[in-house]
Amino acid sequence: MLGDGSSDIRLNRMRMNRDSRPLCISVALALLAATANGIPASDFEQIVKNAKKFNGKRVTLVGLAEIGGSEFFLYPDVQSAKRGENAIFVYANILNENPYEKFNNHWLRITGIVDTGIRPPLGVGECSIVLEQLKLLRRHPIRDNSVRAVFQNSTGQTIDIKIPTPNGYSYAMRIPAESATRPTIISNGELRVSKRSGETIVKGTLRWGTDDKYFDHNSRTFYYRISNRRITPVLPREAKNWK
Repeated sequence: MLGDGSSDIRLNRMRMNRDSRPLCISVALALLAATANGIPASDFEQIVKNAKKFNGKRVTLVGLAEIGGSEFFLYPDVQSAKRGENAIFVYANILNENPYEKFNNHWLRITGIVDTGIRPPLGVGECSIVLEQLKLLRRHPIRDNSVRAVFQNSTGQTIDIKIPTPNGYSYAMRIPAESATRPTIISNGELRVSKRSGETIVKGTLRWGTDDKYFDHNSRTFYYRISNRRITPVLPREAKNWK
């Protein structure tokens, strides 16, 4: 069970303007929804298919959360979450440390504003939900079998990296010189490191097994050092003082 209570987080409404991308998925998500005028929406698919109609409206919906780095997705059910399908992006204005990662793989009820001006990662729908309120529900979370990685920047300059994730998208992250990231959920796939100008410094392929000597079984984490020439796995005991 999820402890002895529920958690609520309230946020000031925040708006951003970005270019939208074409709809690439259709989502059916367990939902309680209402517009600012109290007009109900029958299900989340209506909002996805008619994003412009609901733009600026407040909705409340329930789903299973996948939260890692600055990304926040909700899924309608366990199977969709495991396959990385049928997700909706929640814009939570995460800038640095993610206060919501503790809710990863938990059931949440969120309230927020539909915003067609905020582009979801890689065009996942025509709108995002700008988070206003979050509540942890009393439901069993799914078991977290995620594998994470920490990346240390040893290039001597600020770098951008794109990391493959289980939902099929690449998570972009900026790392200052001589610093390390927080643990980030990864999957097998291409890892690309570039300068802030966009010029590629180095790239490689993440392929691993949990019997690997570089895998920390306690935290389910790998550690990688990024230099100007290569991306090198590091033993967990050698990375314990990374900051």
